Amino acid sequence: MTRQKSTKMQDLAHTEIRSSQSSILDYPWQTLRIWPFPCFESIIHSCGKSSAIRCAARCRLVLSDLRKMLEEKLKNIPSENIVPPSPRIAVPTLQNASITEDIEIRELYAQLLANSMNETMKDGLHPAFVEIIKQLSPDEAKILRYMSSNTIIPTITLRRVNEEQAGFDVVKNFSNVGELAKCEYPFEIGKYFDNLIRLGLLESATLASLTNKTLYEPLKKHQYIESQIKTIEHQAPPYNKTKFEESYISITDFGNSFCEICLRTTRTITIGAIPEP
Repeated sequence: MTRQKSTKMQDLAHTEIRSSQSSILDYPWQTLRIWPFPCFESIIHSCGKSSAIRCAARCRLVLSDLRKMLEEKLKNIPSENIVPPSPRIAVPTLQNASITEDIEIRELYAQLLANSMNETMKDGLHPAFVEIIKQLSPDEAKILRYMSSNTIIPTITLRRVNEEQAGFDVVKNFSNVGELAKCEYPFEIGKYFDNLIRLGLLESATLASLTNKTLYEPLKKHQYIESQIKTIEHQAPPYNKTKFEESYISITDFGNSFCEICLRTTRTITIGAIPEP
């Protein structure tokens, strides 16, 4: 009798835990129910009801995947630290994530949402982070992930000049970070840097360079740069000479905060334990 009672109590405890976990996961979706997706109405008007239905089905599938990502991330947060997310964060996050095809970007939304539900992390969350994720490409997310642990990287600009060293840029802010971060289009790194700088996540030191000049040698000898040099040298004078400008790009305080909230996996730190670097 006592054993049966103990088993029933255990079953009841497990049921309550599952129910608690389910209600925690429902926090963002309960918030979203109050706020409809305005894009569906425009789809109905422009493309018809059938297109809107297909779009809604796709959004549900994506949000289901996001929910699984969120569930995994919340496992790293003590249950007593989990709080309902602010509608200001949850609503645009879920709306943007629902129309995001790229898993790399969806991962950022999931991490942002998880930290918005973390009592110890939510105060470091800037409302602009949601819109910043919306304006990132998957390759740019990979670059930020790399730079979150490599905060300063050397860059070079290859210029096409004449005898007086006057001329114009051919390759601006070149770096091998695109390859190191395993970007799909590693040689679009200049455009990626431009966008990340525009968003305030990175900054370029155009009038300064790193003291350790050996860091620039692999960039100057890179196969892509050497091919550009050969092209320039085969041009007619006077602009058939080359010149390198050394500089570096670093992550800003705002960018570091973005990486802390949207990229780095939440860690549970207990008293007496040494946190991972």
